[in-house]
Amino acid sequence: MEETAAAYVAVLRALSRVETLDVLVVEYPAERGRGVVGGDIAARRQRFRAAVHAEAEAHRYPFLANAETLGDNSAFVTEDGFHLSGAGHARLGRAVAEAVHGRLAGGVPVVPAGGRADSQPPRA
Repeated sequence: MEETAAAYVAVLRALSRVETLDVLVVEYPAERGRGVVGGDIAARRQRFRAAVHAEAEAHRYPFLANAETLGDNSAFVTEDGFHLSGAGHARLGRAVAEAVHGRLAGGVPVVPAGGRADSQPPRA
């Protein structure tokens, strides 16, 4: 999981080099259920989460935490413990839309300062 965290951190650093890009980091739900194996998966996941969250904060990217979106509701994941159910996808979609609308309402410019009128709007 440390290699995966390093890859996520590298992606966030690369994205931070694009000044006109607005990023929303969305945490996926914790793995659970009978398909999950590995004695220390919770500890490894916590280290992964901490590394990605710290990098998001370093670049002032908002971090949409799993607890804020899906919590511990088993209806939001399929039986395998890894994938989102239809209800989970719907809830996550609403949370992402709310976060993006909140960013826009909070003054994230559609055309960055000094940007051209044909600049792309911020992407989440």
